[in-house]
Amino acid sequence: MAMKQAFWMAFGYALAVLVLLAVLAIAGSLLIAAILPRAHPWGDRLRAFAARVPELAAHGAFWLRALIVFGGLSLLAVLVLLNDPAFRF
Repeated sequence: MAMKQAFWMAFGYALAVLVLLAVLAIAGSLLIAAILPRAHPWGDRLRAFAARVPELAAHGAFWLRALIVFGGLSLLAVLVLLNDPAFRF
């Protein structure tokens, strides 16, 4: 039970950081784009980037979860091998 809680805690913290970074990226790019004059190439690029950030954050959350799951499974396999008395280096 503790391993499951540790997974969800790690995933929750990582997801919170990812959401915070996404919000800061959206707010920062829109703030800079608002300062630039209309039809400025950098302003248009920043607005387009701000529109894509939620999609990028969703993909990041998916890959983060996959990384945590496969990392946990790999760690479990290594620990099982190391605890096996028949396993020798």
